[in-house]
Amino acid sequence: MSSSPFWDTWDVDERFVRQIIEAANRRAGRIITDEDKARRQRKMRNAEKVKELAITISKKNNSVAERVRCYIRHSQEMEEDIRKLTKDMYEEMDPVRRAALQVKTQTIKDEFDKKLSKHREVLHSDLCTYFPLSEIERLEERIEKLRKID
Repeated sequence: MSSSPFWDTWDVDERFVRQIIEAANRRAGRIITDEDKARRQRKMRNAEKVKELAITISKKNNSVAERVRCYIRHSQEMEEDIRKLTKDMYEEMDPVRRAALQVKTQTIKDEFDKKLSKHREVLHSDLCTYFPLSEIERLEERIEKLRKID
């Protein structure tokens, strides 16, 4: 197989990849619930919409499109981490550990909210540079909607 500069644009058979992941999870003893499958499907649909949005923005400026993609991806990862911590907190039986998880979760949420507001301001100014005001609000709404998967 020769290497190609376009390796990242190849289409991958989604079912094949899913089968490989499911087989690896079975071997590892991990059980995938219907909720996990539904979350994965929402993430995949969301990723396609983010890609479409980035293509729209990249027609005006590539670096702004990349910042939007990074903003969405990073915020989704942080929200997933917060969701997992919250789930662990509710499953924890020891009250001391539960309280520690609650403090940790709240601290992460607060830091995340601060960073999110700063990133929103930067994105807003970037969008103002390249788009008319009539489009900016619509784009910002799409970005925030895509940022939240669940």
